[in-house]
Amino acid sequence: MIFFENEKFKLIEDGKQVSIQPKIADLALVDINEVLQEFPRVRIKSFVDLQNGLSNHLLEPFVMGELKDCIEIDLAKDEMTAFLRLNMTKEALELEENKIKNEIMLRLKDLGICVGVKTDVLDTRLLVCKKQVIAEGILPIAGKDAKYKYFQFSEVKPELKDD
Repeated sequence: MIFFENEKFKLIEDGKQVSIQPKIADLALVDINEVLQEFPRVRIKSFVDLQNGLSNHLLEPFVMGELKDCIEIDLAKDEMTAFLRLNMTKEALELEENKIKNEIMLRLKDLGICVGVKTDVLDTRLLVCKKQVIAEGILPIAGKDAKYKYFQFSEVKPELKDD
């Protein structure tokens, strides 16, 4: 499916892959970069491969990258902090803000995050194309160390009864 086209090139989406089809032989990376500012979901896999594809002067489509998810939630290594990144334009966020907030909450729930969600970020400060903290876990409190105490069995002695 073609999702962008101008007089210099086409951007084609095929599932998760993004291909580019140059229409002119001397297409520059600068021309592509200006357009990609409007499409923050596109991740270029390799600039070297892209440059090589453009320098071949072939007018055939070739894979240049992939589509990122609109909403990305990453966990820190210690799994105590969750980071949110919205791969969309400000206009797209404003158009579907409530739907996006609901989707964020569903994804947090799917990851098992239900405590420490920063609702103030959801309510007022959603940023596009920037990583921001969306949830923080409650840090453990220092206390006494646990101790193991082994149960000692008493000696069992048989009793003799007069019966």
